[in-house]
Amino acid sequence: MYKSVRLYFVAIFSMLAYGVFAQSKPGIEHITSNNGLSHNTIRYIIQDKTGFMWFASLNGLSRFDGVNIRTFNPESKNPNSLSSGKIKKLFLDSYGHVWVRTYSDIMHCYDPQTENFIEISDNPADRFIKHNLFYEDKQGAIWLSSVADGCDKIEFVEKTIRKTTFSTQSKIPLPSNSVNDVFQDSKSNIWIATSKGYVQLNDNKLVAKSK
Repeated sequence: MYKSVRLYFVAIFSMLAYGVFAQSKPGIEHITSNNGLSHNTIRYIIQDKTGFMWFASLNGLSRFDGVNIRTFNPESKNPNSLSSGKIKKLFLDSYGHVWVRTYSDIMHCYDPQTENFIEISDNPADRFIKHNLFYEDKQGAIWLSSVADGCDKIEFVEKTIRKTTFSTQSKIPLPSNSVNDVFQDSKSNIWIATSKGYVQLNDNKLVAKSK
């Protein structure tokens, strides 16, 4: 008798579980330019910490909140806007910033709190440096690497932005301005690999370099 009662309850729970999962089937929504998307060719998709979906397209950057779509495009009178509407890739850092890489390899940083793109350099000429690599270390510093201009370390310190550039002309010179990769090891050392060798840093101080 106990066995039959136990089987009865197992059957009841199984039916209830099936009913719950049957009612929660995921839906599929097809979003196109007819719904406000900036372009039907999407190169990259990410979701930020607030739940917004971001779409990198060939005609601007689109943000979708589940109902409405907002598109960001270059603005001629706004130097902090996108330099190009052709977006190649998107990155999300630990602060919630959305980093945008255009097809021209120009990096832009979008701050969701201010809903604006923020200036990451005081020098207007630096806005057009081509960065092809993005890396965030354990301390939250952003490393942007270039094939011709070394690499930049971006730090967000008390609502201010601190940029340190590493190149063949910097205080700690790189073997080459062509940077292939940036990596942080288990001891928090930063390795900058260039086309002609490497340097190893810790807290912006030189630890080792290739001979």
